[in-house]
Amino acid sequence: MAISIPEKHDAYNPNDIRVGEAEIKSQTIRGQVQWELPGGVVTTSKQYAQRYAERLNKLIQVNKKRFNRSLLWS
Repeated sequence: MAISIPEKHDAYNPNDIRVGEAEIKSQTIRGQVQWELPGGVVTTSKQYAQRYAERLNKLIQVNKKRFNRSLLWS
């Protein structure tokens, strides 16, 4: 049985951080930009979110090589 993967319908947000296959979403609350990290953590530091995205991308790449797989949506 085939399972369909839903399309992303989110509008492009210029504050989102994308590094390779990692993506950190942003939101603006009361005029302040915040980035939502995995696990429900929220940060207001763009530098911290950027470093986190770089580490997350590295983790994704290592796991792809380790298990000899590609991402479902790629």
